[in-house]
Amino acid sequence: KAGGAYLPLDPAYPADRLQYMLSHSRAPVLLTQAALVERLPEHQAEVFRLDADWTRLAAYPETNSARDVLPQHLAYVIYTSGSTGRPKGVMVTQQGVLNLVHGLRVYFNDPAVLNVGLITSISFDISVNQIFPSLIFGRTLHIIPDAVKFNSRALLRYLHEQQIQLLDAVPSYMQAVLNEVAPEQPPNVLRYLLIGGEKIERRLLQAVFRQLGHAVEIVNIYGLTEISDINILGSIRVQDIDLPITVGRPLQNNRIYILNPFDQLQPVGIAGEICIAGESVSRGYLFRPDLAAERFVPCPFEDGQIMVRTGDLGRWRADGTVEILGRIDHQVKLRGYRIELDEISARLRQHPAVHDAVTVIQPGADGTSQLVAYVVENLDWRTQNLGVASDGSKSPGGHPVLGSADLRQHVGAQLPEFMVPSAIVVLDALPLLPNGKLDRKALPAPSTPGSAETRYVAPRTETERRLAAIWADVLKIERIGVEDSFFDLGGHSLLAMQLLVRIQEDLKAELSLRTIFEQPAIAALAPLIDQARAATSSNPSVPLARVSREAYRARRSSVLKDEAGNTR
Repeated sequence: KAGGAYLPLDPAYPADRLQYMLSHSRAPVLLTQAALVERLPEHQAEVFRLDADWTRLAAYPETNSARDVLPQHLAYVIYTSGSTGRPKGVMVTQQGVLNLVHGLRVYFNDPAVLNVGLITSISFDISVNQIFPSLIFGRTLHIIPDAVKFNSRALLRYLHEQQIQLLDAVPSYMQAVLNEVAPEQPPNVLRYLLIGGEKIERRLLQAVFRQLGHAVEIVNIYGLTEISDINILGSIRVQDIDLPITVGRPLQNNRIYILNPFDQLQPVGIAGEICIAGESVSRGYLFRPDLAAERFVPCPFEDGQIMVRTGDLGRWRADGTVEILGRIDHQVKLRGYRIELDEISARLRQHPAVHDAVTVIQPGADGTSQLVAYVVENLDWRTQNLGVASDGSKSPGGHPVLGSADLRQHVGAQLPEFMVPSAIVVLDALPLLPNGKLDRKALPAPSTPGSAETRYVAPRTETERRLAAIWADVLKIERIGVEDSFFDLGGHSLLAMQLLVRIQEDLKAELSLRTIFEQPAIAALAPLIDQARAATSSNPSVPLARVSREAYRARRSSVLKDEAGNTR
């Protein structure tokens, strides 16, 4: 109604990233909550606190504004990872959102779908798939709490109690959920499970049908923020489990072109770059026409139309579906987030102890993908800091060492948690091919979890012992020392979120995900947990009275009537 575009800001992001997004976007208004105002970085936007400033809103006229919203106007801007070291804002139009909404309406023409579950943050574009179709077509959108979505048993119980028929998640998340499911799980009511953002492994399909039943329909989705998220989708039913895994067919009003390096169409079965044109194409990158020119190019098959180079490698199959084969560059998708590996490497190179760095994605010990960074020391720093690690600790033998915890904290202060490497390997030099390019195959695997060279220090307090037991269960490692780093032992952001849930359940303490990244050892984490528990016990929460649905309906009805009894 206001005619503006929204820019989602995740309060869990580092202050540096939030500040850049606010200043670069030039957003004139910031909608937030009173509790978050102090955590926001310096900015120029006018602040409106949704839970405290309604008297200001009441001063505005109740009539609709006279703004005309056209299809080409912006609906939202979402910042994605950028290879230059700074994120770039994708400008998605009203037309793109509506094409997505109506495309999903046609695909899921099922009146039985009344309740939709939202797992992801609104700063992640996959949320658009749930928010707008639910609001426009009269479904109920359930925003699943963090304490539920990172607890497998609680999640399945929630889906059953709230009768959730449609859920959207990334493969690694669902695999973690189904790995932890207890045999006494409640009956499944889920009808559609949308999966996208990462490659689907066959073992996930098997786990879904085994744990959730054969009636569930898995929908494999493919898309980019630059093309209003979902662009290709296709169903996988239990009878399809042994067939090749494809992402299906294009969404309505979108065209898929699979091209060779000379922008010529590839025949069926031959790999090429996936390019997309149509109603869903966005307007490029906010205030960065130079970057947009690299990916938003004239379509050689449609006069006056723009197509987007996705950077993904794929091919047509004989049945008209598209199969994804990989990337043609160094961009990856991890837990549904699109990540420019060069952005992480650029941040690492900014550390004074680092001369060079490269980041890759590798399978972890638990089978899920993880980010691994390889760094080369800055020789000048080594000379100036002889005998001191980059985190300030003394190194054995007087030789300077790069501290992985310090480097991880350095990256985490500027990038979201999902972009912080799970492992950092120090090399004397990066391996190169004869042509001078990086030899990625020669990069050594990070240390096996549990084989870190940190000396073993046994838990000393009750909190440390209980915390070590939780770590051992989450990481599947028997012996945990209080000075071991969670990430050096094989932890990553998804496991860190499971760890937070276990800490809340078993130790009755609430911590942020960023705390795990900043204090990844039990010795540092235990005192914070003791402080959190002490604060909770000194300020007990007041239990909320349960309000019946009938009382809520009556209250809602009264709100919608004016003093004369007329319905508004």
